[in-house]
Amino acid sequence: MLHNGEEALTLSRVNLNINTPYPYTLSQFVIAVILFTILGFVLVFFKGIYKKPEYYTFAITGFAGMLFLNVFLPHLIISLLTLSYTPGLISAVFILLPLTSIILWKTYQSKRLSGKQIMLSIATGGIIGSILVAIFLGVGRLISSLFS
Repeated sequence: MLHNGEEALTLSRVNLNINTPYPYTLSQFVIAVILFTILGFVLVFFKGIYKKPEYYTFAITGFAGMLFLNVFLPHLIISLLTLSYTPGLISAVFILLPLTSIILWKTYQSKRLSGKQIMLSIATGGIIGSILVAIFLGVGRLISSLFS
């Protein structure tokens, strides 16, 4: 939530001049990050929606993996390529990176998932996260068009 807030608050102040596969306006982006935040809360706090504890562990590990990957792509990579701040960089490096690293390490140490299952959940989270970016920005586009 803090990371999404930083992105939303700083996006309007930064001109990245970078081509993106999903062009968006600020309002579309804000709607998308709100949807990601809601999804995160649902995944974490509604443990009862999972039929088995292993499903919960896999989902949380996948979500943590998606956030871990998000630190590097786009935040760190774009910042290094442009030698400038990208929206969300500070919280990505100082909140997401340590938090998701701890979650992934603790999951590995707990042996609730094997190393292969952890890697699979991270990859799955990254793929699903990429798809959700397009979907949530599309929802943002739709909602924004209703109010313009």
